[in-house]
Amino acid sequence: MRLCGPSTLIPWNVSIKTRRRFTRVSGNQTGELTIKEIKKKPSSVVVVFSSGEKWNLSPSTFTESPLYEGKTLTEKEAADLLRFQQEEEYYDKALALLEKQNYTVSVLSRKLLDKGANKAQVSSICLRLQEEGLLDDKRYAKTYAEDVARIRCLGKRRVLFDLKKKGIRDDILSSLSFPEEAELEKAREAANLFDRKYARATNLSKKAKVIKNLMERGFSEEIARQAANEKVTMNDVEDEKARLRASYELAQIRYGRKYEGYEKKKRVVAYLLKQGYRYEDILALSGEED
Repeated sequence: MRLCGPSTLIPWNVSIKTRRRFTRVSGNQTGELTIKEIKKKPSSVVVVFSSGEKWNLSPSTFTESPLYEGKTLTEKEAADLLRFQQEEEYYDKALALLEKQNYTVSVLSRKLLDKGANKAQVSSICLRLQEEGLLDDKRYAKTYAEDVARIRCLGKRRVLFDLKKKGIRDDILSSLSFPEEAELEKAREAANLFDRKYARATNLSKKAKVIKNLMERGFSEEIARQAANEKVTMNDVEDEKARLRASYELAQIRYGRKYEGYEKKKRVVAYLLKQGYRYEDILALSGEED
């Protein structure tokens, strides 16, 4: 079973029902705010004022304040109603985001701020979502550390770095568990991928590249070396020598066009070292040629 590969954060098993909310206002918003008519629709309530102005409110906004035909709203009531309706609109945007993927409180807050919500609205919405069980940094961190890290083959250091970047608190990070055997198993799986990626590299450079890549994925040097030692496939000795000779001849032609003597030999050796061949093998081959 292949564990590693690109993946988004695994969704929690939470059902989110999208509720459409509207804040559409027609008219010049001047004149008396006396309710003339109330029209109930499946997803909204249209409040018509005697001035001709119309407000489309969500059902939850409509029930927030007792509204009835003939009632005259004070300026404060009107302002509070529209403020509540605006927060409901941003709450709906937050739900839409959470339907697509999971977020931390910090990341979701930034997205709502980018959409125009103010800090007070964001704070209220995030608190509401946490109370409803739709936003939970502890659950996010645990899911990321266990499931996402397993699928993407990420080590402890990378997981902690990613979660810190997403705004997870230090006390939550310190509560996460990274068993050594689980870390090693992820590293082995990643080492298999890198072994195939660097199949044409020399024995020396292949193992070094695999270890480097594993450490970049967040594994400790000890885990990376153990996984590389177990999973990296070494080239046949004779095949390695044939590759060295082919690279040597190519370098001789390449640098022989511009250099000669010691300068040419120095550049050929430097080129082969960069390709991952051992210095002793290079000298032995150049000695044979000489």
